[in-house]
Amino acid sequence: RPSSPGVVTVGTLARASSVAARLAWQLATRRPDALYFTLAVQRPALYRDLALLSLVRAAGVRRIVHLHARPEPAVLPVLRRALHGATVILLSPAVGLATQPEMVGDGCVPA
Repeated sequence: RPSSPGVVTVGTLARASSVAARLAWQLATRRPDALYFTLAVQRPALYRDLALLSLVRAAGVRRIVHLHARPEPAVLPVLRRALHGATVILLSPAVGLATQPEMVGDGCVPA
């Protein structure tokens, strides 16, 4: 039975761990030039995605991150640190106005 959005279960943790393991394997064996990632902006999915992006950063692979919606204000400090050095694509000016003052401005481009 599928879990409700925003609810962390043993099953969702197992799936996230499986995805992380497959990503780490692909990064180690294929060494892509860049990775494009559409980031979830609500917790706890955001934290899952930021953990995956940390693997990509640790592998030295260029990160291209697409933000489709305005992140929750509480996560902006964590998001700013995680996206440092990444190319960030902002879907709309509203997302940019909400995030750019709090995020590193370098590398943020409108879609």
